[in-house]
Amino acid sequence: MQANPKNLFDQFTKLARNVKQDFKNKGLVVPSRLPNGDIQVGTYVINRKNHLYYIRDKNQQLQAGPLNLAQTAVVVANDLALGRGVDATMVRNDAWYGYREFDEQIATHIADVARKEKDYNRAEISQHKAVIAQEQKLQYKRSIDTRYNKLCKLT
Repeated sequence: MQANPKNLFDQFTKLARNVKQDFKNKGLVVPSRLPNGDIQVGTYVINRKNHLYYIRDKNQQLQAGPLNLAQTAVVVANDLALGRGVDATMVRNDAWYGYREFDEQIATHIADVARKEKDYNRAEISQHKAVIAQEQKLQYKRSIDTRYNKLCKLT
C-alpha cells in the first residue's frame, strides 16, 4: 500500500506545525529568511541598514531600532513575536554598547594621531581611554550574549 501524496503532504504539514508550536511553547519562534535577505520572526521582520538593525511589524511600523548587534535584534524580535514586548534593558545595553564602541574608536584615533605628532603623554592617556571603553563595550556585549545564548539553547 503506497501513501497518497496529498495525505503525505498533509502529514508533513501537520508535523511542521507541531514542531513550530513546540518551539514556541519553549519560548522560541522559528525564524525564516525572506527573499530580500531580511529575517522574519513571527510577524516581525529584522532588516539591516547601514550596519544597524531595525525590527518592523507586518505593517512596516518600527518596533525597535536602531540596534547595534544582531544578537539584540534576534532576542527582541523573538520577544515581540511571543507577545512579551520590547525588553528595555536589552535595548539599553545595546545602546551603551554602541556608545562605548564609538568612544573606543575616537580614543584610538586620537592616540594614533598623538603618536604621529610625538605627543606620547596624550597618546598614552587616549590609549588608556580606549582600553576602558573596550572593556565596557565587551561587558555590555556579554550581557546581551547571555540572553542570546539562552535563546539558542532552546533549539
